[in-house]
Amino acid sequence: MKSNEKDILILDQYIKRELDSNKIAEIKQRLKDEADLNDDYEFLKKVAADARLAKLSEVMTSIKGMENEYQGVTKKVPHGSKSEWLKYVIAIVLLGFILYVGMKYMSSKPKDMGQYADLIENRFDEELILHETFRAATQVDELTQEQRRAFELYSIREFEKAIPLLDTLWTTQKDTLALFYLGVSKIGNGEIKKGEEILKLEELNKYPKIIK
Repeated sequence: MKSNEKDILILDQYIKRELDSNKIAEIKQRLKDEADLNDDYEFLKKVAADARLAKLSEVMTSIKGMENEYQGVTKKVPHGSKSEWLKYVIAIVLLGFILYVGMKYMSSKPKDMGQYADLIENRFDEELILHETFRAATQVDELTQEQRRAFELYSIREFEKAIPLLDTLWTTQKDTLALFYLGVSKIGNGEIKKGEEILKLEELNKYPKIIK
């Protein structure tokens, strides 16, 4: 990744819908103007939330711990082999992280969405995310913990993980936004017929009509 740590954090907040409207407009413009930033954004969208910054932070913490441990045993290691030990350990840890992220990426590759592919892949953020969440102390959203978790998974297009949570919100709380997101998630997960059946329900008349 070519972006600095601050920009990566901002991208993560943008993907999770944690930025205010001014910041959203700013990052959208930067994504148009900065190719490297846009490349990193596309990459982060494809990696599951629990495999992105949290996992990277965990790896970096492990590496720092190894470095500290290495400093403590330096005097016990014969001269000439000190750097080799650290290099091998760091290489193994980084390789494990790369394999982990690769597996997450492969498992989360978009499924066949047929005629809805362009809508899901290119217009999703602008047209199909209908809620806002805030993390600043001066801004408080009205989402429950269950809604926030389900909606955040939906927002980063982790449809397979979002589906059971959205289904529960609808069946237990009659949350119509969750029902709309459930229909979209079904389509995004390749279950087009089931998604269309949900989106045709009367309860969703006030939401965007995306069925062609």
